[in-house]
Amino acid sequence: MQASWLTSTPETSRRSLAIVSYAIVLALVLGGWGATALAQGDPSPAPEGSAAAGAPIIRIGKRAIDRKELIDELSFLPPATLLRLRRDDNYARIFAVQRFQTAMFAAAAEEDGFLVRTPGLKGAAASNSADVVSRVYVKDTVLAKLRPSESELDQYYKLNRPLCVEPPRYRIAKVVILLSPRATDKEKDGAKERLDAAEARLKKGDDFATVADETSDVPTRAGGGDLGWFSEKELEQDPVGTDVKPLGAGGVTQPIRSPRGYEIVKVLEKQERKELSFSDCRPILLEKFIEQYAKSAVQRRADELVKQMNASLNLDAFIAAARAVPEQPGEKEVQSAVP
Repeated sequence: MQASWLTSTPETSRRSLAIVSYAIVLALVLGGWGATALAQGDPSPAPEGSAAAGAPIIRIGKRAIDRKELIDELSFLPPATLLRLRRDDNYARIFAVQRFQTAMFAAAAEEDGFLVRTPGLKGAAASNSADVVSRVYVKDTVLAKLRPSESELDQYYKLNRPLCVEPPRYRIAKVVILLSPRATDKEKDGAKERLDAAEARLKKGDDFATVADETSDVPTRAGGGDLGWFSEKELEQDPVGTDVKPLGAGGVTQPIRSPRGYEIVKVLEKQERKELSFSDCRPILLEKFIEQYAKSAVQRRADELVKQMNASLNLDAFIAAARAVPEQPGEKEVQSAVP
């Protein structure tokens, strides 16, 4: 039977109840917030079967959350989470159940006196809440004032030209004959024969993509041994990268012995080093400018607030208190994993 608190549209009621049951179970272990109405500031009317404007979407005792309040709250979710909620119905249902149950358990903890019986829990919750508020406040007040003028950004561009250089990129394809480090002599001979056959076909003029499809031990999604684009830094991390970098588009390496076995690499396309214009580099410059001056700006604002709010911090006492916390479950496992 569907839980009495879970209302649904005609569409969702036709779906398998197994989805709802699955959502209820997973809600206890999945973090985050959720809902079905997600577009911030969406002016369109609520979909058929959903809560009308002003009608509660979540109700727990005297506490009620309507559509507008929920949209405002969810607007602070990470963009990736919002995108998934918009696109994935099952994920959205699980997310919504988690949001509902989280609110219920928090209300129960307060009503049952659990917060009073558990010293520090209310403060820890307030600290998490303060973290969210603090990040948004700093972003919208302190960092917003760091936005440079066009002349300042132009000067920053002239002083930081390396920021506006795109290193070379390589689109490569490979023929890979896998060979284990523990391979027997017979396996080594077999791998070498296959390599020689593939190399002979390429020298004869056979299409690289065809040879890769028919001989390589590493199939690719795009086919033809195509592994896609690699930055210069990524290529340098590949065992065969030094052999590939000097090649131009269309170039093919000699067979290379690598930790994987034998490899023959072709450069399908190559984008040479490129210096970006001021307009093309503007988003990068803006991001780096704010990033460079953010720390000092935040510190200045914090110093102002210390005086304004008559605030203080005994740093040594804070650290001593943190180290006096009794050992928590799982702490030894974490410690053993730290070098």
